[in-house]
Amino acid sequence: MKTVLAAALSAVLLTTPAWAQTKVTAVLEGDLSIIDPLTTTTYITRNISNLVYDVLFARGLNGDVHPQMVDKWTASKDGLVWSFTLRDGLKFHDGKPVMAKDAALSLQRWGKRNFIGRALMAKTKSVVADDAKTFTLTLSEPFPAMLTALSSNLFVMPERLAVADAATPVKEVMGSGPFMMKMEDWVPGSKLTLRKNPNYVSRKEPSDGLAGAKKVEFDTLELRFIADQETRFSALTRGEVDYIQTIGLDYIPLAKKDPNLTLDPMGGRLDKMGLIIMNQAQPPFDKPEVRRALQYAIDSAPIMAALGVPKEFSLPECRSIYACGSFSKYATKAGYEEFTKPNLEKARELLKKSGYAGEKVVSLHTTNLRHYDVATTVIEEQLRKVGFNVQSIPVEWNGVMSRQGSKAAADKGGWSLFVLASDVTDLTNPLLNSYANRNCSDFVSGFFCNPKITELQNQLLLAKDDKAVKALSEQIQREFAAANHLVFWGQFSLPAVYRKQVTNVSPAGFPLFWNVKKAN
Repeated sequence: MKTVLAAALSAVLLTTPAWAQTKVTAVLEGDLSIIDPLTTTTYITRNISNLVYDVLFARGLNGDVHPQMVDKWTASKDGLVWSFTLRDGLKFHDGKPVMAKDAALSLQRWGKRNFIGRALMAKTKSVVADDAKTFTLTLSEPFPAMLTALSSNLFVMPERLAVADAATPVKEVMGSGPFMMKMEDWVPGSKLTLRKNPNYVSRKEPSDGLAGAKKVEFDTLELRFIADQETRFSALTRGEVDYIQTIGLDYIPLAKKDPNLTLDPMGGRLDKMGLIIMNQAQPPFDKPEVRRALQYAIDSAPIMAALGVPKEFSLPECRSIYACGSFSKYATKAGYEEFTKPNLEKARELLKKSGYAGEKVVSLHTTNLRHYDVATTVIEEQLRKVGFNVQSIPVEWNGVMSRQGSKAAADKGGWSLFVLASDVTDLTNPLLNSYANRNCSDFVSGFFCNPKITELQNQLLLAKDDKAVKALSEQIQREFAAANHLVFWGQFSLPAVYRKQVTNVSPAGFPLFWNVKKAN
């Protein structure tokens, strides 16, 4: 009997792929604190949502829209009636089938928060589930950007969650994506464990960014929160961690020399755009002249030098809300030409003319992300040189997001500015640009509200060809520049690094763990 069991076990081991029955351990850019992707703009929530939820349509690496949960769809000749049929085999993580009404209700909840979703719903008469797999969306007037809209972070939830108030975060994660999350597997501030969804039916098309095949080749994905860069890099070299989403720039030389590590190629979709976000609801940045003074005060070169970014991996002169580089066909300097180099004299002059009287500029100084920490240190000093009274408040990134998301904190002077680096993948498509789409947002506290930008965005949604899109995109950027809604401090690469046993990592620019394999 023992001989038979041993033979059977040997047969199983011989026929089991080397990557089966394994765990991938990863360190992402921050700690998860909010699980509802509709009620936050944080990347960590969005990235984990991409793993645990499925979407109706998804975008490939080049921005093309592909069906994901949808099997087929039709549109009437006048563009007013759209019918969508879900593909077979879709199930939520509790084993219940995904129904058309789940998708329809998720669409409606999403349409109350997402910018392009709200624009779509403003032209929508009804969204009705026709049967178990098909729902129909009826418009009052054509909406050319329909498929682009439906590919914008529309995560499908079951009916019981999708009917929740769009402004109130859901307290449970129940998706139908390739990974499953259970609340008991989440230890805030420490780790989160995601498990392979055994019921997930992958599409057969080749994987392409967020679209196509999503095959999970291992059992468990353990996401650890390690704030200290040295600690996380040491854990990687010792084999305690398999993947780090963003390596500190000063660790790049060490990663290159280590034969056990793979460093993501730099440039393109992996780039980050450095931005200063200002509280434009409160003094002193409620005045365009003060925001303009801040823009003139910023010298990107010292920031890049302090970060240790190699020259070939940075574009410090980039001033475009659509990012720079060959991968961004809408990149333009329109409106920002004069800000390529700092002008401290001009900054002081504008600050004086604005009536600024030394009011405190509360800078939320992120401490647990090194590139934010270093950039903020340099930027605070640059602002002091031209006359800003900077008060630096040390806070971890989750605390920054908490204050930025709080209307009370924004209204009571809880913050004036903070530094971040945005994924360029969120900038390059004018229809989905994450900053243009936050204009006049009712849930991003302290952000700007520019009616001219709203008008141009509405025109953009109805643009019928790329020539019109480019023209309108440039006009939108000129409005940004005229009002100084965003201040740039340079574009640079912040690559991921992982152990050699980990292969088939997506070049999407953010962490996607489907199709990834790990050899024993």
